[in-house]
Amino acid sequence: MSKKVNESLSNSLGIEFIPETKPSSNAVTVVKSQSTDVTYTEVLPQEDKESEDDFQKSRESIENVLEKGSDAIETMMAIAEEDETPRSFEVVATLLKTVSEASKDLYSLHETRKKLRDLAGKKDQGGGFNIDKAVFVGSTKDVLQQMKKQALEQIE
Repeated sequence: MSKKVNESLSNSLGIEFIPETKPSSNAVTVVKSQSTDVTYTEVLPQEDKESEDDFQKSRESIENVLEKGSDAIETMMAIAEEDETPRSFEVVATLLKTVSEASKDLYSLHETRKKLRDLAGKKDQGGGFNIDKAVFVGSTKDVLQQMKKQALEQIE
């Protein structure tokens, strides 16, 4: 839409007109509403944005399973109490197990996300990986050649 149309709509709705600008790839956009709420939107690199979107989708999916599973447990408990058959209680037990596993999956998702963020933070800070044990596969002749090569590189 044109700037004039947007200004007209803003005036009609009684809100402040803020011209649309395109943020840079590392910009942080702050949007203020007329209330005291402030919304922060961080512009992430494409790979990080996709990871964040995937995390949110997974999280929403697991939360949906937990919510529907809880509803199903309540319904099945009512049916099992009326029916009083072993099969009904077996179904309730299976539902309880499934919901508890989904809960563990949600926690595991958060733990994985935290570990990945910590790893990314170490990578950004220049922290490398520690190698406790290294194994060389080759002959002694190859080892001596490598050692001589490294010694010559250090001299230069």
